[in-house]
Amino acid sequence: MDAPVWNEAKKVFEFSSFDVPVRFLPAEQKLLELRTLYDRSNTYFRTLERLILSLIAENYDSPDNYVKYLKESAEKVFNVMSPIATALGLEKGYKYEFDETLEPILKSIAAFQNTRATLRRLRYWLRWSLYQMWNRFAQGKMSDEEIKKFLESIKKNLKLTDAEISFFEETAKFFRDVYRRQSKQDEIIIKLQRGEISEADAISEFAKIGIDKETAQALIESKAKGYVPTIQTLATLTEYVPEAIKLLDKVFDLHGVPKDERPYWKKYIQVKPVMDEIKKLLSEYITDYANGEISKGDLDTFLQSLKDFGFTDEEIKYYEKLAEMRKKRKKVKVKLPTVQTLTTLTEYVPDASKLKDKVYENENIPSDVRTYWDKYLKVKPVSDEVKSYISELVTVYAAGKIDKTYLTNELNSLKDYGLTDEEINFILKRAELRRKLREKA
Repeated sequence: MDAPVWNEAKKVFEFSSFDVPVRFLPAEQKLLELRTLYDRSNTYFRTLERLILSLIAENYDSPDNYVKYLKESAEKVFNVMSPIATALGLEKGYKYEFDETLEPILKSIAAFQNTRATLRRLRYWLRWSLYQMWNRFAQGKMSDEEIKKFLESIKKNLKLTDAEISFFEETAKFFRDVYRRQSKQDEIIIKLQRGEISEADAISEFAKIGIDKETAQALIESKAKGYVPTIQTLATLTEYVPEAIKLLDKVFDLHGVPKDERPYWKKYIQVKPVMDEIKKLLSEYITDYANGEISKGDLDTFLQSLKDFGFTDEEIKYYEKLAEMRKKRKKVKVKLPTVQTLTTLTEYVPDASKLKDKVYENENIPSDVRTYWDKYLKVKPVSDEVKSYISELVTVYAAGKIDKTYLTNELNSLKDYGLTDEEINFILKRAELRRKLREKA
C-alpha cells in the first residue's frame, strides 16, 4: 500500500510503498463470504428477471405469470448456490427466496411493460398503414369521413395525441392536392397531344393550377412534343416501305444525332432490310460449296462482296473456315439408313438387320440403349403376325378347342415378342368373356 511519510530534510510529506498484510477476524471473513454469495445470487436472479420481463413484454406469456416465474427463478438460484454455501459453512446464514410482499407491484410492472411493448410494435406498423392510407386518399379511393374514422381508430388504439392526429390529417390532404395537380397536368398534356387545345391554352391551364410559364413550357417540351419515330423504328419501316428513307435527315435533326455518327446510321438503315436475305444467300453458297456444286473461286468472290454490306475480314475468314469444315464433313459422312428406316427395311428385307451395328455407330447410339433397339428390330417385323396369332388363340379358346392352361402357356411364350404380364391378364379376361358369350349363344 502507499502512504504519506514526513521527509524531515525536505520538510514535506512523500508517498512511500509498504507491504502490510490485511487480516480479518473469522466473523468478518464469514460476513464477507456471505455477502459475496448473495451478490452472485442477485446477479443470476436479476438476469433471469430481465429475460422473463422481456418475454412477457413481447407477448410470449401473460403478465399474470410474471410473479410465478420469479418465484421459480429464486428457487432455482437457491438450489444452485445452496451447495456452495454449505461448502463454505454458511448454510445457516444463507437463505434466498422471493419476497411475497412485492407481488402486487411486480404484477403492475409486468402489465405496464407488456402494454408499452405492444404500443411500440403498433406504432412501428403505423408507418406502413399511414403510407397506404395517404396514397389511397390522394387517389380518391377514400373519403374525408373514412380518413377521419381511420385516424380516430389510430388515436384510440395507439394512444396518440390530438396534435399527431391533426398532423396526419393535414398531410393526407396535402398529398391529395399534389396528386390532383399531377392528374390535372396529365390531363392538359393529353388534350394538347390530341390537338384539343393549343399550346397557349395549355400554358393558361397550367397557370390555373399554380404552375409558372417556364415550368409549363418545359412540361410541354418534354411530354407533349409531336410524334417523332426513332431511328430503329425508321430502319424497320424502310424494310417494307423503302421510300421512308426520305425521312432520315429529318429524324436525325429531331433526335439531335451528331453529324459524324450519321453515316453509320445511314448505312445500317440501308443494309438492315436485306441482311436476312444476304445471310440466307450466304448459307446457300456454303452449302453448294460443301456439295461440290460451285468452286472455291466462286465462294471467295461472293464472300468478298459481303464487305459492301458491313461484313468484316474476320467474319469472312470465319465463313471460309465454316465452308471448308462442311466440305470435309460431307466427304467422310457415311450414307446409312436411320434406325427407324432400318426397322421398316427389315420387315421386307430380313437380311438388312445385319447393318444394325453400323447404323448404331453412325447415329452414336449408346451401348445401353442398343439392347432395346435390338429387341425392337426383332419384334417389329412380326408384330402383325403376333397380334393375329393372339386373336386366333382367343377365338379357338372361346370355341372350347383348347383349355386355359394351353392358352396361358402360349401367351407366356410370346413375352419375347413384347407381350407383358398386364397384357396377358387382359387377353385372358377377354378370352373368358368371349367364351361365356359363345356358351350363352
